[in-house]
Amino acid sequence: MTSFDGTAAAPNRTTRALTIDTNGQPLAPSEVGFGPRAVAVPGTLPVLWAVHKAQGKLPWADLFQPAIRLADAGFPMPRALHEVLAAPDASAAYAAAAAPYLGPDRQPLPVGTIVKNPALAATLRRVAQSGPDGLIADGAGDQFMAALRSGPTVAAHPQGTRRRPAGRAPPLCAPWHGFQLCTAPPPAYGGLVALQILAMAGVGDLDDPHFAHRFLEAGRLAEADRRRYAADPDFIPVPSAGLLDPGYLAAVPR
Repeated sequence: MTSFDGTAAAPNRTTRALTIDTNGQPLAPSEVGFGPRAVAVPGTLPVLWAVHKAQGKLPWADLFQPAIRLADAGFPMPRALHEVLAAPDASAAYAAAAAPYLGPDRQPLPVGTIVKNPALAATLRRVAQSGPDGLIADGAGDQFMAALRSGPTVAAHPQGTRRRPAGRAPPLCAPWHGFQLCTAPPPAYGGLVALQILAMAGVGDLDDPHFAHRFLEAGRLAEADRRRYAADPDFIPVPSAGLLDPGYLAAVPR
């Protein structure tokens, strides 16, 4: 079994200073989690490209044609997208990305309305033709940088940015009641947390208040471990084996 790492990477010049104010106090999550401060080097297209080169069968360009047709010809506004854009301040938070899905009143178009996104179609055509480099071709990289300069950022022009290699990585695996569960390793951390929770909580019925309490406590402890130990292994060793060690997990009070 193989996993592929496509996690986005922080810009090379990122430091902790990007998350604190001039007095050294942590910025609010809304200031750090959205906007130019939050931009990372995209990893999705490089990892899809790597997986396709390793195991793909259909031509790369063919894979994008259905999405290109939908973006060009239009598709019914999905209820889920409508609900996201109807949230307070959503149109401001998503800015230009939301424009194709908003009416003249800047409110999301009704569910089922046919919406088109020609800009997305153009981007997908470039990616279909040129691979991951198509994302920043034909001046798109300059547009990214112009948008980022609206606020604090340490991102460099994507044309010269070093991407994280989208390579194979051994998955994390752990036994669970006769099964072998496998998930992506760090820098992704969701799977590590899930394996810990399952090992600590055991098997039960969430309608049973005792098991529900144990499950919630397992989540609390796994989250504490994540905050203490999970990181990017390119920079900080992550003790994944120790965190999944049966002896360590069995020491949790039950």
